[in-house]
Order: sequence, then C-alpha cells, then structure tokens
Amino acid sequence: MGDQRVVLRAVGARKARATQTGGKLIYERAYESTDTIELPAAAGSEELLLLHDQCAPLVYDYEVVDVAGIAGVVLEDGAHRVLPGVRS
Repeated sequence: MGDQRVVLRAVGARKARATQTGGKLIYERAYESTDTIELPAAAGSEELLLLHDQCAPLVYDYEVVDVAGIAGVVLEDGAHRVLPGVRS
C-alpha cells in the first residue's frame, strides 16, 4: 500500500497559508467564503470545506495530476476512492 499515490489539484483555489491545530491543517479563505480543513492520516487524507455564507461556491472541482501504483480513481458516495493496482 505504501507505493500508492494520488495527487489532486484544487481548481480555482486561492493561495492560503495553512495553520495547524489539533492534527488538522486549516486554510482560511482558500475559496470565496470557504475555509479548507485537511485531516491527514496514515492511509490517506480527508478534506472538509467550511462554507461561511451564501457567497461560497456550490461546486468545487479537482484535477487528478499524478497517480502511481493504482488502477484508477472513482467517485463513490461523495468521496474519491482509489482502485488498487494489480500486484505481480
């Protein structure tokens, strides 16, 4: 599992400084009226979007920019799921 990797790029995100608190990374105003909270873990990470008001975007796009050791990435129940590669 250690040789698997997926790199996503948040399309439309602004540059934002990360602050670390309680094991989380918080990017304030990464999008209009939206903070991004990253929850890192050994097996991957989770991203939460905190929408502050009605000015926050309703759609957030991501581009897959690099993959290694996997068969693909699918959207399942609102989350990206990595399909494991075939082991030889």
